[in-house]
Amino acid sequence: VYKRQVFDSETLDGRLELRHVTLGRWSGAFGGQLTDRDFSAVGEEAFVPPSDTESWALFWVESAEFEHWRLDLGLRYENVDTSALELDHEHEHEEEEHHEEEEPETLSRDFSPLSFSAAAVWHVNDTSHLAFTFASAERAPGDAELFSFGPHLATQTFEVGDPDLGVETNRHYEVSWRLHEGALTGGITLYYDDFNDYIYQADTGLVEDGLPVRQWSQQDAKFSGGELELNWDIGHTRTGHWQLFGFYDRVKAELANGSNVPRIPPQRFGLGADWDHRSWAGNLTWIRADDHTDTTEYETPTPGYDLLNAEISYLFGFDSGAGVELYLKGQNLLNEDIRNSTSFLKDQAPQIGRNFVLGARLSF
Repeated sequence: VYKRQVFDSETLDGRLELRHVTLGRWSGAFGGQLTDRDFSAVGEEAFVPPSDTESWALFWVESAEFEHWRLDLGLRYENVDTSALELDHEHEHEEEEHHEEEEPETLSRDFSPLSFSAAAVWHVNDTSHLAFTFASAERAPGDAELFSFGPHLATQTFEVGDPDLGVETNRHYEVSWRLHEGALTGGITLYYDDFNDYIYQADTGLVEDGLPVRQWSQQDAKFSGGELELNWDIGHTRTGHWQLFGFYDRVKAELANGSNVPRIPPQRFGLGADWDHRSWAGNLTWIRADDHTDTTEYETPTPGYDLLNAEISYLFGFDSGAGVELYLKGQNLLNEDIRNSTSFLKDQAPQIGRNFVLGARLSF
């Protein structure tokens, strides 16, 4: 039986951005950001110690327009200092043998992530463009990844951090083509991500408090995937304005040791329709998710599913410009047993079955 826990997070955040005058073809901005986050988990089985994360960052972005090209550049330097009180793992359940309590040790890590990006957009003609993107992004590990130790009730795992984790680096390559004028619009995107020291949870094969022990770890990883979206504006008819759309997405992710990255979504494709007529509007969306079998050693395969959602609404407008929209949503209308492969609890808790939501939105 697990006891009640209370999480408290207080964050102060400030940002200053200055735009400079246009220099030739270039326009842009630079600035800085300060963040201070105090986090604590109160309870007998808190899995993360109280921590304080202080960070400051400097950034610079530039953009230039040429005859058929646009260039975008970005640079960000960050300093992240995370400190926490060490949890007493060995003696937290033992009786005190000394009259004086020892002060817990303070653990501290400091990181200096550096990220930059470059993107080029080629306007092939008035109706389409090609975009090329390269980005190198570094991320400092979070307090839970560094210092956690204990049962994490939301994920039903015994989570163990690693205070020796380093910065995670991702090099992102992307090419996309978009059609953005006329009745048929859409785009296709292909991407490749090369991670150095990717941070993920590895299974230790151990069990603690009846829960599998997962250790925050690092390993190189590679992601590749693509997305496709299409939208056909049928136009206005006697029955209203109709639009049809479709999409497809897929990602493959593999660690350097040849195993699959945990909690990856399956291949999906979907179709749908949007409709509006005077004060009425509605939509219908069908999504097909395939079986997910590219699992890591401690994951189970996830069966595919068909998800059918629908919504209809009516807008009451007023002369003042305000409005009240009444809507009815129907979700998972096929009442499928849907398991989300990205969820820690997919084997214990499926998504909600067939359900309906009646509500109102006020705009003014």
